[in-house]
Amino acid sequence: MFDQLMWNLVRSSWILHTNCNKRRVASIAALLSSVLHPLLFNDESMHQKDNAPGPLKWFIENLIEEGTRSPRTIRLAALHLTGLWLSNPRIIKFYLKELKLLSLYGSVAFDEDFEGELADNNDARLEVSLLARSPDPELTEAFINTELYARVSVAVLFYKLADLACMVGSPNEDTNCIAALDSGRSFLLELLDSAKYALYVMYLAC
Repeated sequence: MFDQLMWNLVRSSWILHTNCNKRRVASIAALLSSVLHPLLFNDESMHQKDNAPGPLKWFIENLIEEGTRSPRTIRLAALHLTGLWLSNPRIIKFYLKELKLLSLYGSVAFDEDFEGELADNNDARLEVSLLARSPDPELTEAFINTELYARVSVAVLFYKLADLACMVGSPNEDTNCIAALDSGRSFLLELLDSAKYALYVMYLAC
């Protein structure tokens, strides 16, 4: 029953989002903080169940795909998701593909409207403040207005996860430390596989 309610929620929320003509900061941030709530995000069944995508996995896949056409969406998604992943490293294993896409996304374009909305719109500032806390607030402030932010956020995420992984084998070790180590290894292998594939394509083209 709860699973079906969640599916109804994410699908209805997605329809509402895609039917908005203008991607406003406040509306995107409100969508992210309400659907991708921390109390739901730490439930593995929301991401995968019976070897099939769960409702949050479906939502995030669509969010990242739509973000390729909406820099503002991808930027706010990266802000919120990296904060959630850092708090729940055992969930990262479901999102290696999405992390790779985020790590490759970006340009040096500057979004003046984004900065203007945050400066002039109280709703925008409030909704952004409700998103998951950035792993590095200083870098967020420096890059949030640029399309490089998605890449930067992934780099910072794994830098912070490395700190957790370093505690494996120490008295402070916990399940998050082990999950951080495993997710770091898995993501590195994902990147290496992509690099090998790219080299293979280049070889065939020669």
